[in-house]
Amino acid sequence: MCGASSPQAPDGSWQLLKLAQDLVQNGECADGFDSPIPGIQALTCQKGTLNSVYNATELPLRWTTGQEDCEEGWGCQDTLMLIHNGPQVNVVITKGCTQAEDQEARVTEHRAGPGLSIISYTHVCRKANLCNDLANSVPLWTPSSTAPEGTQCPTCLSRDECKESGTELPCPAGLRHCYNGILLLNGGGISTSLRVQGCMAQGGCNLLNGTQEIGPIRVREKCNPKGESYTQEKRPCPVLQPWGVTLLLSFAI
Repeated sequence: MCGASSPQAPDGSWQLLKLAQDLVQNGECADGFDSPIPGIQALTCQKGTLNSVYNATELPLRWTTGQEDCEEGWGCQDTLMLIHNGPQVNVVITKGCTQAEDQEARVTEHRAGPGLSIISYTHVCRKANLCNDLANSVPLWTPSSTAPEGTQCPTCLSRDECKESGTELPCPAGLRHCYNGILLLNGGGISTSLRVQGCMAQGGCNLLNGTQEIGPIRVREKCNPKGESYTQEKRPCPVLQPWGVTLLLSFAI
């Protein structure tokens, strides 16, 4: 706390008196009370959520969002995740306020293609209002073209049941294993179970490659190589605020 001293300060304390007077004159103290700490203020962030499956030919996408006012000290976050099985892409977006520490924009390949792939973009900022300004999927969208070979696998990205037949496609060269699992995504306004089928280089239940969190989204996977039906966990439906109802989508030219 800053405070002004008496003008009749004893010898040897004039330095403290001068410091106090300078602080008052510079506006750092007033009437004996601390002034607000500069740089800590409430931000306005872009806000929105999206979780939808697209044909790969429809990407890249661009979007617009709403806004929300954050609590003091909170930052703005951007999270974009693409789950790609070849012909389809599940696009997950969440934007809004966060208590997480600042993080430079980061692109992570959780599972690299060809075949099934998962890639994400995450960013946390406090430098300015609406700094979570990612507006398209271009930073993540670099589709590869690999010649197919003899192995065929069912392909599916769906929040419902996958078809039992008729979805088989030839795998890219070198991929001889078929993946069949469910990805559970929860957090940042997203709560869903996504059924995933496609080609992988190795067998097993490791599509996420050890990833447990992507931005504010917690991720888990369940696998069943024999293809029996799954018993999904019952989760309460998320209640989204009006600002998080939708993102308006249009296709990039």
